[in-house]
Amino acid sequence: MSAAGETSGDSLRGCRALITGGGSGIGLAIAQRFDAMGVELILVGRDQARLESAVAGLEHSDRHSACVCDVGDDSAVNRMFDDLAGRQRSPQIVVNNAGSATSARVGETSTFERQGREVDAHCDAWCGRGARGPKCVARMSAFGPAPNSPD
Repeated sequence: MSAAGETSGDSLRGCRALITGGGSGIGLAIAQRFDAMGVELILVGRDQARLESAVAGLEHSDRHSACVCDVGDDSAVNRMFDDLAGRQRSPQIVVNNAGSATSARVGETSTFERQGREVDAHCDAWCGRGARGPKCVARMSAFGPAPNSPD
């Protein structure tokens, strides 16, 4: 750990990370960075073909896997974590990149209270899993500049 509390990339080598929304966009960019750092990946999303394409496009694709799961479905998330634990593949890192949200009429929403309940629900589902849940968390700012960037 650095003085700022950030984790170096080398300390993540050999960890297993689960990335929701890992088939495209920011989730895939995070997967590419973790792949370069030696992290084993489980990419999670709703589209099997997109996930498999994302895994195949990673430089070290042989150490990664795809898992179809709708993170808006609590029972599906629980089954996914149970399955991973049963196969000795529980992640040490969880990147909750995909999300779900409830919708309501503007007059029925209260900004902070409603958002706080949704955040609490997501944290309970992902992080409140005892021994099966993530054991370490890394801050993206510790990863430095993106590959092939001028910085």
